[in-house]
Amino acid sequence: MNTKDLKILPLKNFTAETAGEMDFYPLPTIPFNIFVIGRVKAGKSLLWLNLALNESFKYRDAFQVKILISSTAFNDKIVSSVLDNFDFVFNDYSEDLLDEIIDMIEKDETDNKYLLVLEDIIGNVNFKRTGKIDKLTSLITRYRHIGNEEVEGKLSLIIVSQEFKYLNVIARQNASAYFLMGMSPQSELKKMADALSVFGGSDKKFLELYKESKKKQFDFLYLSIDHLEAWRNFDEKLWSQNDQFKKSEEEQEDFPKVEDLN
Repeated sequence: MNTKDLKILPLKNFTAETAGEMDFYPLPTIPFNIFVIGRVKAGKSLLWLNLALNESFKYRDAFQVKILISSTAFNDKIVSSVLDNFDFVFNDYSEDLLDEIIDMIEKDETDNKYLLVLEDIIGNVNFKRTGKIDKLTSLITRYRHIGNEEVEGKLSLIIVSQEFKYLNVIARQNASAYFLMGMSPQSELKKMADALSVFGGSDKKFLELYKESKKKQFDFLYLSIDHLEAWRNFDEKLWSQNDQFKKSEEEQEDFPKVEDLN
């Protein structure tokens, strides 16, 4: 692992010279469903663009087809400057469009991998609490199996949202990773802590991790569901389940044995 290569770079530096020798770790393996959460001007666009296009992250060349659905793609100066790196760009989301994309992937007889980025559209999706779920939620539950008769796992998702509350329970249960950008209000933090307390082991510990990750303006908290690790950017691993287990084992070894007390 060489996390020193995982730096969020300006667009002009997305070059082969920045790429290091590394596996996807600590990033999720393909196929994945990544959520990028944060308010306006929290650095979301630059983050997901690094994931999709920065060669150091290894995803750029792993996907042969890249698709973007974003209502602001042509107006956002950062995103609009790199749209030629995407094979398809749409500024309006609809369930019919999603059906067309899935149909295209399933009819593709090659082993091409597809990356679908949905930017700030999830708040407009009609998540139903009862009855038939919407098509985006349905896709989130089965994206790992999207493919043709020979190859599954052809589709990965990056879903960008301004609010954690827009993610329903089903979406949260099918996440591979979260990037929590900027500073969230107390109401959002409470929802995050309730849903993500597996990181740290309690609501309180999660909030401590969140606070520890925010030292500079554009710091983010990266939560890997795949590896059960929490990182401040990619510079500092703040917590991992494996480390917690090791610590518990060491504490048990130090605890006096029953026979020693007699």
